[in-house]
Amino acid sequence: MSFARLVSGLVPLLLAAGVVAWLALAPKPRRVGLARIDITPSRPARLGGYGGRTGPHTGVAQRLWAKALAIDGAGAAPALWLTLDSGGLSREVWLEARDRIQRQTGLQPERIALTISHT
Repeated sequence: MSFARLVSGLVPLLLAAGVVAWLALAPKPRRVGLARIDITPSRPARLGGYGGRTGPHTGVAQRLWAKALAIDGAGAAPALWLTLDSGGLSREVWLEARDRIQRQTGLQPERIALTISHT
């Protein structure tokens, strides 16, 4: 296992452990919501991270997911943590997604976090 793969697996795990510890130490009860949606391409698509591949994918070895963890603020503003199985996301796409989330939920941008986990 490469160092980069090890680190990319440990970061979400450590963040999740931090969230669990924060919830356990919180003086007020918290409401938590979880969601996920399959974002695996349904038709052949050119995917990044495959070196010399010259054509679209020919099969699916692993499903790709977008996941969300929403945490009630118990007196403070709620927070939203998103994780995306992707090799990356442009700043422009992220800012547009964050702005849409803000418009639809009222969450402030500093209460919305994104991690990219599929490398």
